[in-house]
Amino acid sequence: MLDRGAGRVVNVSSDSASHLAEGLALYSTTKLAMERLTDYLHFELGGRGVSFNALHIELGVLTETWNWVVETQGAERATLGGVVTETTTPQQVGAQIAWMLGQPDGWSGQTIGCRQIAEMGGPAV
Repeated sequence: MLDRGAGRVVNVSSDSASHLAEGLALYSTTKLAMERLTDYLHFELGGRGVSFNALHIELGVLTETWNWVVETQGAERATLGGVVTETTTPQQVGAQIAWMLGQPDGWSGQTIGCRQIAEMGGPAV
């Protein structure tokens, strides 16, 4: 992408990057590190036609995995102890990622939530 001078990177994060939850130390730490990596990619490589952004999903995404966690480990685990209070569909998240990919290449260095995208005129959650 850098050689071509064009491209988009959207990393996918979650509220586990912002909240402590029992049994999720490794997962949460990697999500937080990925958000910081996105910052550094923008800092070191931004402005060369490639944008680097992260979608911080602050909602429960109703996937098979979400349902499996609720069924086998309980809603308390799936909602990070009750922090996650709203849900969305994979299709809605996909539409938001597509919206992020459609932004100009200068729109880089963002870690943005699903609600923020909707407030900016992007797809609803």
